[in-house]
Amino acid sequence: MKLKGRSRGYVVVLSLTLVGLLVAACSPSTDGNGENNGPLTQTSIQFSWVHTIEFAGFYNAIDRGYYEEGGLDVVLKEGGIDDSGNYIDPLQRVIDGEADFGVFGADQLILARAEGAPVVAIATIYQRSPVALISLADKGIQTPQDLEGKRVGVSFGSDDTYFNAMLASQGVDQSKVTTEAADPSLEALIGGDVDAQMGFVTNEAVTLRQEGFEINVMLPSDYGIDVYSNVIFTTEGVINNQPDLVEKFLEATMRGYEEAVADPAQAAQLSVEWNDSLSVENEQASMQASLPLLRPVGSKLGMMTAESWEGAHQFVLEQGLLNDPVDVSEVYTLSFLNDLYE
Repeated sequence: MKLKGRSRGYVVVLSLTLVGLLVAACSPSTDGNGENNGPLTQTSIQFSWVHTIEFAGFYNAIDRGYYEEGGLDVVLKEGGIDDSGNYIDPLQRVIDGEADFGVFGADQLILARAEGAPVVAIATIYQRSPVALISLADKGIQTPQDLEGKRVGVSFGSDDTYFNAMLASQGVDQSKVTTEAADPSLEALIGGDVDAQMGFVTNEAVTLRQEGFEINVMLPSDYGIDVYSNVIFTTEGVINNQPDLVEKFLEATMRGYEEAVADPAQAAQLSVEWNDSLSVENEQASMQASLPLLRPVGSKLGMMTAESWEGAHQFVLEQGLLNDPVDVSEVYTLSFLNDLYE
């Protein structure tokens, strides 16, 4: 991956001496090893879930000193469920100013913009959706049509939407499929309380295989339901008032993901250091499963497309989550990614 340097924007021809002075003046003070010697800018990102391999790029950026090289001191805020049993909403945390950046689904950002929230996506972690329908192989569930008469575990308000959209795309009568709330622990699936369960192909599917279960995996993305699930976003205020912060944060983060893709074993080890309830073997397998989602053939890490965002817009409209169209071009920007890559 070729990353563009931080001398972006100068279009006149200068002497080498003057260029050196300009770079020194506009960049954080560093020593001969590229380490920052000046004051670091404090910033933070609110994750959508607990520490796990999907955030490996951020762990690498801290471990390798990429954020510090850019003059940043980045705090990674774990997501999931708080002490009161409530989901930690990345959108609300960023809107309230408790974090400068966040990670969340593209569909949720579109709905937030429709309600007036000034959130803007700057990159995506997964370029293909990891959302999957998982079942034990002995259930014989291989196509959406096989789900008629079956019980499916979902997390209402999120992956049930993807599930319903997949059924509708294949003409399956939703009234013939029973959906019920299922715990992410997979106990309901393993115990036979549900016949299939929604999850991530990079998470729950990997865990089951690691534990010796034979499973079938069905991807809604294979049926045209492919919405960015983990976009990195911030606010219009941060973009307008601190564009240099956004540029340096994104550059360091993508360098971190480049390292994670190149060395999945090291990325797995770092993930376990951030969350000791994980296993290195499981995280490495998850990283391997993530590779085609992180950087599909012909793409660059973090890249988004206008077509995918328009598809996400159509998705929320067709599912009745949004009554009226919005200007989806305002929900994301490609400017920082385009400046990052030459």
